[in-house]
Amino acid sequence: MVSKMLKEVEMIASFDTEGTLRPHRLRLVSEDESLVVIKVVGILYEDINIAYKTIRYRCECVIQNKVRTVDLYYYIEKMMWYLDL
Repeated sequence: MVSKMLKEVEMIASFDTEGTLRPHRLRLVSEDESLVVIKVVGILYEDINIAYKTIRYRCECVIQNKVRTVDLYYYIEKMMWYLDL
């Protein structure tokens, strides 16, 4: 996994009846220490990396009233979410 910088985020996600994990909304602390809420409006694709035990989601999110493409990572063993900046 190649990344410039992964930032830990809080995530609201759900599982469907087949056990598929879906991110919905994330929250992070900005540089000025305020909380920023970002809504996931679409999942373009997901990729499972067995070596790193992660699921990467390429998503469209609303950031500052603009739709942007971001990568979200779910670390299965740690049960933690990260945003690739």
